[in-house]
Amino acid sequence: MGVFDGFKGKSVLDKVQEYSNKYGEILVGMHQDLMQMKHMIKNAESFMDKIPVYKRLIIGAVVISIISSVLSIITLGVLLWSGK
Repeated sequence: MGVFDGFKGKSVLDKVQEYSNKYGEILVGMHQDLMQMKHMIKNAESFMDKIPVYKRLIIGAVVISIISSVLSIITLGVLLWSGK
């Protein structure tokens, strides 16, 4: 019985080590991705700071009008599809 328990304990220890290594690598990769995203956001913020306020307002208005148009087209499509 003692020999079997030793093998079983080693098996569990091996699995714990395997999963620790695997998920450790995953976490390191996620950390690197988050650091890259943080850097990209910082660059985007500095880029936006260089754009004059009136241009940012125009860009915002254009984006809002595009979203509004898309939502109108979707609504029209739903109404036509439903037959109302």
